[in-house]
Amino acid sequence: MQVLYGRMYFEDATCQNDLIPYTTDNNESVLATTDGRVEFLKRNGEVMALVKSPPDYPIYYPVRSTPFSGSARGILMDLDGTTILSEEFWVGAIEETVGLLLNDPGFKFTPDDLPHVVGYSTREHLQYCIGKYKIETTIKKALKMNSVVSEARLSQLEQNEGSSLLKASPGLKEFLIALKDHGIKIGLVTAASERKALIEIRSVFRELDLGDPLDFYDTIITAGNSGGKFKVSTLGSLASKPHPWLYAEAARVGLGLGEEEREHIIGIEDSAAGVISLKLAGFAAIGMKEGNITSSGVRPLLHAECEYLPDLLPLLIK
Repeated sequence: MQVLYGRMYFEDATCQNDLIPYTTDNNESVLATTDGRVEFLKRNGEVMALVKSPPDYPIYYPVRSTPFSGSARGILMDLDGTTILSEEFWVGAIEETVGLLLNDPGFKFTPDDLPHVVGYSTREHLQYCIGKYKIETTIKKALKMNSVVSEARLSQLEQNEGSSLLKASPGLKEFLIALKDHGIKIGLVTAASERKALIEIRSVFRELDLGDPLDFYDTIITAGNSGGKFKVSTLGSLASKPHPWLYAEAARVGLGLGEEEREHIIGIEDSAAGVISLKLAGFAAIGMKEGNITSSGVRPLLHAECEYLPDLLPLLIK
């Protein structure tokens, strides 16, 4: 495992090789992720993050230092791309949706598309695709089409016909059992809907013979149910990653760990949005190498990075 002890950009000039520097109209020095959805600036001696995802209600958050010292008391793990290798499966659903909207069944994303269709909400993924590929449709119609595509894939998983399409992250079972054996609380945190998340994790837990994930995890925090008539939206669906609320809720409410235990909590993510979400919630972040963390410019924000989960155990268990 290669360990990277990262610091915020304004403390380490080398970080500027990753994030994108520019100057605002107010003559403020800003560093931004490569997709422009999050900006970091220093104002009155305080570092702030401007989260413009989604763009219709941008929010400023203070960026606190995020120290970590083992042994860990709480581990917060992302689902897609971290716990489960499913990004290709669900990016495929967006790709299929765009192909249907373009009437092009052979449509494929380019490598430049990937940072924009991973880690954010489905709405944002589709809004990007509509703009990039000049699709003559509304976001409402695109979401409806994607819902049909995704439901077909979920039905496959639910009937155990598509279990081979999802794989556990290498070493997941060994990693989770070791954390349990040492009394470390584990939270599963995802911006996906509750139904999608539970179908996925149950499918993989069946393959690993780990029983019911609802019994295994100390908490599972999802984006809840989609908003709509007679349905209740959750803050996780309204202000998902990179906003801090999913991870803040998972630690404080789900695991019952307070502010005084913040240095003993760490999260594991494969996406830039997830890393920023952890940082804004006040927790250190570990990055999986296979995600979009490096391409988005946020690698300097990591406490550590890895390819194989069990390699993290010496860092987490002292």
